[in-house]
Amino acid sequence: MNHLDEEYDGKIPDILDSAYVIVEYPSGARAMLDLCMFAENSVDCEQIIVVGEKGKLESLLPSLILRYGKREDWGSRTAWGEQSGNENGVSVRRVWNTNIKYAGQHFGASFIEHERFARAIRNKLPAEITLEDGLRSIATGIAAQMSIANGTAVHLSDVLPESLK
Repeated sequence: MNHLDEEYDGKIPDILDSAYVIVEYPSGARAMLDLCMFAENSVDCEQIIVVGEKGKLESLLPSLILRYGKREDWGSRTAWGEQSGNENGVSVRRVWNTNIKYAGQHFGASFIEHERFARAIRNKLPAEITLEDGLRSIATGIAAQMSIANGTAVHLSDVLPESLK
């Protein structure tokens, strides 16, 4: 859908602009990425949702809303509106880092990541994300691309270097 009217060196870009990717972990936990780069007609273009046995957490950008509720409070809910405080069993907060002068892409997340990485270097602290975590993240993306290309499940062990299997 996206970038089909563009041409570079006589070729149309082959950008992956939509996908559903499911990642299954050895623990039984699952993660899903819903990627759509051509349907921006909503308030929030980025949503991170975590659902677990105790409840649900939603982070919405650019509205800067963090919404969470415990499963045990489900019966006290009457609506999913944008409440404030802790009404109807759902807590809603607006979150923003006032150091971010221009939100840019990902609404400041890149700024915050760079700031924390620089702080770790300056204070000789370990980075929040390890090299192994970074390699596994990239390998997960490569496995997803391979799965989309060939239509089959791809194991991370097929992508990771021998030392990380």
